[in-house]
Amino acid sequence: MSIFSTKEQAGSKKIKEEGCLITLQIEVPAEKVKEATHTALIRLQSQARLPGFRPGKAPIEMVQQQLSGALRERVVDQLLRDAVPKACEEHKLHPLSSPQVHTLSMEEGKPLSFQVDVEVPPKVQAKDYKKLPVTRKAYAASDEELNKRLQELREGNARLEKSAKDAAAKDHYVVLDYQVLDNGQPLKNGKGQDELLDMSATDAAEGLVEGLVGVKRGETKDIPGKLKDKAVVFRVTLKEIKEKVLPKLDDEFSKDLGYASMGELQGKLKALLEEEAKHKSEKELIGQLEEGLLKNNRFAVPPSLVDSTLERMMDRLRRQVMGPKRDWPQGEREKVAEKLRPKAEDEVRLSYLLRAIADAEKITVTDQDHDAEKARSLEGAENDEQKANVARFFDEQRDQVAAMLLERKTVDFLKKSAAIKDA
Repeated sequence: MSIFSTKEQAGSKKIKEEGCLITLQIEVPAEKVKEATHTALIRLQSQARLPGFRPGKAPIEMVQQQLSGALRERVVDQLLRDAVPKACEEHKLHPLSSPQVHTLSMEEGKPLSFQVDVEVPPKVQAKDYKKLPVTRKAYAASDEELNKRLQELREGNARLEKSAKDAAAKDHYVVLDYQVLDNGQPLKNGKGQDELLDMSATDAAEGLVEGLVGVKRGETKDIPGKLKDKAVVFRVTLKEIKEKVLPKLDDEFSKDLGYASMGELQGKLKALLEEEAKHKSEKELIGQLEEGLLKNNRFAVPPSLVDSTLERMMDRLRRQVMGPKRDWPQGEREKVAEKLRPKAEDEVRLSYLLRAIADAEKITVTDQDHDAEKARSLEGAENDEQKANVARFFDEQRDQVAAMLLERKTVDFLKKSAAIKDA
């Protein structure tokens, strides 16, 4: 007798539950297997091409004998497609990824039995999320920071002018032609013309800048150095010497940037710095709320969601560190992934927590919320093309926008209910 059911339907039972992974034992009665085998055999016969017979006309016995592997595969596939979803429905499971079948046993005249691992969402009931103790630190827009931004603007609007000096120095920019020589022979792809070199640069080829100090305009010189740790000679002709000239901080400079006066420019920068200071304080506050929330609520999260979140984090970090086209060095990817995985787990965990809090507090997103956010985004668009893209995103990705707004409203709720101490 089957340990599951005496009916001619697949039976199942839960045999293990670890975190978000549930293992089911499923058994398909022998009669059901037999019916599926007959159906698959008839279909396989209609498609079979065996020597000596017209397509679809080979005897069933021969098809079963010669195509037994394909027949078994079809039978198992069909029975799994039927049994697994029904078992998940029976146990009220909502798989987050494709269930993984293993430990399969199929013998002639006997039931088909197997186990299946089903990844499901965690059952989250958020606790201790009100009155989270946090400290709000205020940041000021200091005169020092204002002067730093003004200096950055000057640097960004600097120009190069011909130097009155005849010889190159460390604070110059030089224009040169060069040829790299290896044992006296020109190196392939080691040639350049009218190249601009910052004499203060720290990433120049070893020996090049030092050898250029004191070289006069129009002079050619062989400079010993290294290129990728290989001893070479740089044959350079110094064509021009230039100096970086920074604009004066006056009304003329402000007008070049689109402001009526220096006072207006400073006021604009001051307002920007104040907004950044406020944003920094708010970001730190939210970070403390998230840390407290995660500390009070530890639970297992679905591995597949962690993997996809980790992949996004890895790709974002790779682009920031190495650029969009370069990949991780050999062996480095695994090391970085290991360090980032706990953060990926917390990111997934936090998303479940915020949704659980929203449910508990009956926080919802309305059509008015959606339309208001869309209007704010349209105001920030700079041209008609950007406005069209924004409108299309809000219209086509309503669920994504709603999820973003729900998290934002939930975080606002946490801030309002937090025990905030001003530093």
